Amino acid sequence: MKAIISIFNKVHPQILLLFAAIFVIFGDYTGKLWSRNPTLSLFILTILIYALYSITYIPVLLRRGLIVTSFNWTLISDIGVIFIGIILFHEHLSAYQVCGVILSLIAIYLLEIE
Repeated sequence: MKAIISIFNKVHPQILLLFAAIFVIFGDYTGKLWSRNPTLSLFILTILIYALYSITYIPVLLRRGLIVTSFNWTLISDIGVIFIGIILFHEHLSAYQVCGVILSLIAIYLLEIE
């Protein structure tokens, strides 16, 4: 375990969080593809991608607090998921939902400020 921790300690926490967010966004993408065409291969791929998220997210907790880490990751991943939902899957949000998304992003940002 010490060897694994040593490897992750060489990477800046923000880089690990960025990769964690990318893996979740890609996992959400493949999960959405699976929801449209439920195949075993897409299901397994999605689970493996989410596992990569965990592998890159958990080591950040060794160096940063849970609250700050979680909110930081949430902000990055939410922006990516919104982009994928709107651009790639042509999902639509009502005016109230857009307001909710904007307010939630503002709230997450405000929680990040020290």
